[in-house]
Amino acid sequence: MAPLAPVPRARRPPPDVPVYDVNDSRPASAAPSEHFADPPDVTISTGVGMRGELSFPKLLRVEGHFAGTLTCGGDVVIAPGGTLEADVDNANGYLLVEGTVLGNVNARRVQIAATGRVFGDITCNSFIIAPGAVVIGACQVRPEPPEKNLG
Repeated sequence: MAPLAPVPRARRPPPDVPVYDVNDSRPASAAPSEHFADPPDVTISTGVGMRGELSFPKLLRVEGHFAGTLTCGGDVVIAPGGTLEADVDNANGYLLVEGTVLGNVNARRVQIAATGRVFGDITCNSFIIAPGAVVIGACQVRPEPPEKNLG
């Protein structure tokens, strides 16, 4: 098996960026990732590290660490303590960040909880950020696409 090629590095947090303890009590404004009714298609559990290419049809939950190429078919949850080192191209989906994202984000809806950190540029239609969340990068909120008249 050939060795994996190195993953391009996203912006790294500067040394003065605060790090939040995920064991602290979360404020009421933090987004609960448990609001998803269906279980995730793929879960990268706490303590698990993966590197490579990953695709999923509906819901990905990252509690551990993933670095590589991500092909999104649905929503993405980065749980507290989880780290995603990949660009997220999910123009029709939802990204909930309670952990850390190192990479650029393109999603319909982005929500960053108080424990969430994003180091990269964000492009989305809807953006919600809780007090205490960290974003190092540019953020562009584009208008919602017009609804199609089916009648």
